[in-house]
Amino acid sequence: MSPFDIIRIMIEEPENYKNISGLDKRKNFFIITRRLSIQFPLQSHVLQHLKIDEVNVIDFWQTFLSNKYKKVPYWMYTKGVKKVKESKEDKEVSEKLIREYAIFIERDTGLVKKALEFFPEKMKKELQEFKNVKHGLEKN
Repeated sequence: MSPFDIIRIMIEEPENYKNISGLDKRKNFFIITRRLSIQFPLQSHVLQHLKIDEVNVIDFWQTFLSNKYKKVPYWMYTKGVKKVKESKEDKEVSEKLIREYAIFIERDTGLVKKALEFFPEKMKKELQEFKNVKHGLEKN
């Protein structure tokens, strides 16, 4: 059972919470506590002792959350660093394209990034042309 399944059951289906095994609670203790620390850092910090009983901590979180929420809150599903970086790269120029272009012109990727920083319009246009030509060659 995934940590998000457990959290959903904790909040939305408190009557089914009894069916979650202690093993599942122990396995997902770290991730659940980490997710809940986004909104409740003080409570999370207090419950992070090395010798604390993980099952009881998850039971506490269930009681605490079921009194506060009826649905899983939006902040529970924040984007991770990797997804934020990927979405930022989609808007800008991908790291992969920069590496391929640097190899093509036989220069360092840092130089290409600096060119993007100082001449963004020209460099993005040049990278787009490189991408179009590269994809044209791959199709043939």
